[in-house]
Parts: sequence; structure tokens; C-alpha cells
Amino acid sequence: MSAITALASTLSSGINDVQSKIADVQNQLATGKKNLNSAESGQVTRLSTQVTGYAQAGQNIGQASNTLDVANTALNSMANLLQQMSQIATQASNAGLQASDKTALQATFSSLATQVESLSTATELNGADVFAAMTVQTGPVSTNTTTIAATDVTALDATAQTVATTAGATAAIAFVKLALDAISTGQSGVNASLATLNAQGTNAAALGSNLQKTIDSIQDIDQTAMQAELQQLNNQQSIDYYLISQMNTAAAAVLTIFR
Repeated sequence: MSAITALASTLSSGINDVQSKIADVQNQLATGKKNLNSAESGQVTRLSTQVTGYAQAGQNIGQASNTLDVANTALNSMANLLQQMSQIATQASNAGLQASDKTALQATFSSLATQVESLSTATELNGADVFAAMTVQTGPVSTNTTTIAATDVTALDATAQTVATTAGATAAIAFVKLALDAISTGQSGVNASLATLNAQGTNAAALGSNLQKTIDSIQDIDQTAMQAELQQLNNQQSIDYYLISQMNTAAAAVLTIFR
């Protein structure tokens, strides 16, 4: 009788152990995550911090690229306006024009010059001057930065130029040419900065993705293996319950002998 009791106690303890394991496996299946030891948890925490840093870097790069896109659009608009101003100045340099014609040309020229001046001084994105220099955090480490040089648009103010006289028109032609050269230089700089940021954005995304894959390999469960383990545990539990029921039957039979 004592042997049966001891075996029943052992099986009961085993059932409790199996039930605990079943609950653990079911929890891992529900969350999709392994039970990590302290070293693994520390590694996941460190890697997750880096992933977050690269994600933020990607956002920073995206915002900086948007700023440069707006700057590029403004430069293109100013180039179109300046080309119109060049045509007007060239037309106004004709000595045979009537005074009224020159007055009309001056009015159009001044209007275009004012638009150029407005674009060069008041083009902003989220309250920030799109032509100003900026430093972009492009990685999770404080030293991972890229500095974007300012776009010089100070030479674009043509509001003081006049085409009302032949001499003034000739001077305006030269001024507008210099302004267009400045626009071209600015566009080249902006496009170069955009190319740099795009490359850094691609790199940050790739590094973040690779780190996330490493994290997943550490903490994600193997669904197939875990399902198989759960099935084995359920089978073991069924066997244990059956054995206990058999022992209970045997114990009951022994007791009847002493009645």
C-alpha cells in the first residue's frame, strides 16, 4: 500500500510539473516570445535601443529631405522668375522703346523681383528657413551627424534694379545672370545634400532592419517546435492521469481485502 501511495505522490508531482510546463508553453505561443535569461534580455534591450535610434535617424533624415525638397522647389521657382526678368531686361535694353513701354516693363520686372525676394527670404517649413544650415542626426550615436550647408540666396535681391533706362536694363541683365548662377550653385548643393541624405536613410533603414532580425532570432519562438512540445506535454499529462486513475483503482481493490 505504501508503495502505491509513494508512486501516486510521484506521479502527482509530475503532473504538477507538466501542467506548469504546459502553461509556460501556452504563454510563449500566445506572446510569440521566448522566456529569456538575463543575458539574452540585456542583449535584446541594447539592440532594441539601437533599432529605436536608427528609426529616429530615419525620421530625422526624412524631415531634412523634406526641407531640402521645399528649398529645391523654391529655387526652381526663383530660376523661372529670373529667366522672365532676364527676357524683360533684354527687351528693355532696346533704345528704340517708348517711355510708356519701358514703364510697363519696369512694373513687370519689379513685380517679378519682389516675388523672387519673397521666396528667398520667407520660404519656410514648419517655421524654419529652408535655406539655413542644419545638422541632422543620422544614427543612434551622438557623433552620427551630417551638416547641411546653408544655401546662399543673398545675391537674389533684384528689387533695386531698374529697366526703365537702357543703361539700367543693361546692368539688370548682368545682375540677373549672376543671380541665375547663384541659383544653379544652390541647386547643385541642395541636390548633393539630398543624395547624401538618401544614402544615409537607406543605410539607417538597412542597419535597423538587420538589428531587428537579430532581436527576433533571440526572442521569437519556433511556432512549429513549440506546438510539437505542447502536444508532447499534453500526451504526457494524459498518460499521468491514466496511471493515477489505475493506481486509485488498485488501491481501492486492496482496501476491500481488509473490510
